[in-house]
Formats: sequence, structure tokens, C-alpha cells
Amino acid sequence: MNLKWYQKNSGKTIEENAKNLGIPKSTYNNYLREVREPDIKTLCKFADYFNTSIDNLCGHKTKGNINIDNFSELKKGCIYVLDKLNESNTAIVFGYMTHILQEQNK
Repeated sequence: MNLKWYQKNSGKTIEENAKNLGIPKSTYNNYLREVREPDIKTLCKFADYFNTSIDNLCGHKTKGNINIDNFSELKKGCIYVLDKLNESNTAIVFGYMTHILQEQNK
């Protein structure tokens, strides 16, 4: 499961995410350590919270590509620049974008 990755890149502490998800910190920590597996309702909650799909959360790879034909030129430019960044800088940008998206969805 990719929950550890989403936790790490969320920019929030384990305590903050557990509180925001409405589950005890110890339970959330058990999910992170893969000592316990979440049920489907909890997986849905995680996917909504981290703004991803259950497939991505569980580490399943999609078979299709995103069609960017209908993207604005600005979004296409962002993808171009992102593609040119190294992994470290890509992770920084991703963390920042995730934070902005979470703020937008409040």
C-alpha cells in the first residue's frame, strides 16, 4: 500500500492526518506500518482525503495515459516543466501542489 508515501508527502504529521481522518493515531499508525489493513470504507476515506484513487492508494498501476488534449496551455506548460525537474524537486513541487489542493478543497 502507498499510504506511507501519501503520509510522507502530505506535509502533515501522523497526528494531524489521523485527527483530520477522524481515526485514532494508533490505528492510523498501524495502517502505515501495515500491521493492520483498512476496510473499504476507510480506504475510501483515505482516497478522498489524499485526493487520489483507491487503486493508487493500494499501489495498482493504471493502464491508460492521461489525455492532455483538452488541458489549457498553462496546464500543459506545467506538465512540461515538471517533466524536466529531477526527482527531488519533483517531490517538493508535488508536496506543495498537494497542500494547495487540500486548501482549495476545504
